[in-house]
Amino acid sequence: MLYQQTSKGVIFKVKVLPNSNAFEVIGFDSWQNALKVRVESPAIEGQANQELEKELSKFLETKIEIIQGHASNQKIVRAETISKPLSQLFSKTNSK
Repeated sequence: MLYQQTSKGVIFKVKVLPNSNAFEVIGFDSWQNALKVRVESPAIEGQANQELEKELSKFLETKIEIIQGHASNQKIVRAETISKPLSQLFSKTNSK
């Protein structure tokens, strides 16, 4: 699943890399079919999840909600709307 358009928004996979130097959307990992995102926060007590929702919301200019994978670095998120073209968001390909 690259992404899925639903009545509640767009659902897609995100691979989170915690304990990074800064928040950064790295690009799309075609091997895992997921958007790769670095977050500064550690994966302790939901800190990385909170940062992901907050910063990815700013980046995509919409509300982001984690709907699956709260205790994993592999997450499924829902974006209410996406103002940036989806092809642009999922165009950069990085390996593992």
